Amino acid sequence: RSPTLDRLRSSKLFDEILTPETKPDGEPKNIRSIMLPPPVYLAPPAPPLEQMEDETLKSFSSSSTFGLSEGKKADLWNRVDKEGVEASSKLMNLNARQIKQEIRNGLKTLTRKHVWLYLVCGTKPEDIDRERLEDELDSEEEVLWHGHVPESEAEMHAHVPDFGGMSLLHSHPLTANGEIIVKRLLCLIQTLHPHITYCPMLPDLTALLCIHMDDWRAFHLLCTLLKRTNDKDEFYLPLSGERFMCHVESLQTLLEARCRTLAKHIESLG
Repeated sequence: RSPTLDRLRSSKLFDEILTPETKPDGEPKNIRSIMLPPPVYLAPPAPPLEQMEDETLKSFSSSSTFGLSEGKKADLWNRVDKEGVEASSKLMNLNARQIKQEIRNGLKTLTRKHVWLYLVCGTKPEDIDRERLEDELDSEEEVLWHGHVPESEAEMHAHVPDFGGMSLLHSHPLTANGEIIVKRLLCLIQTLHPHITYCPMLPDLTALLCIHMDDWRAFHLLCTLLKRTNDKDEFYLPLSGERFMCHVESLQTLLEARCRTLAKHIESLG
């Protein structure tokens, strides 16, 4: 249970939201909007699996399983994967245009990791070799840290690259364990891809992936995306300051030609 929601339920404001004043014709009026305080990104205690409802199960992310025993974590992710595979398999059988439309309409939480891996890596859920990808991540970390992965916050933070951006991981709904996973992956990416000198969206992208998938899936997707980026002359992601400016100039030119209102709005923001 959320302490924030508990406080709201006990307040008069919550009653006003649930039972707003009504006009004579029955339409609500004076509905007040509220700003909730920022949540605390700590892993909540997990309920027993047998008591977990479907909606609760769908809200779980890889970083939120911190604190569960390995057995319960495996059972949980098996259930998540099964539901996600069934839902995403239907989408993957559509043609490219239909897939784009489904994505624009919004992907269900359980399908995101499978659809993203399919679009970037061309791999369907049943074709993923989990054992090989986990071993690959472990071996790369073994080489990077010489057998010792930093455990303390200060020790890890000293190695984390920002790729020219800002590592504001607290702006994402990551647990404490999730932030550690993101930092580990960023360190690996810097070691495996030393040619990346400027890519400010990379920390945010890594954090987003780690919300919806395991560390080995996120690592595999990022490595594949960076490889495709190199093969396509940085088409997908700009990896240097020069290429980043080219992307910005290209986008600005496109907006001025196709959407002048949006271009003027961006220009007014400075």
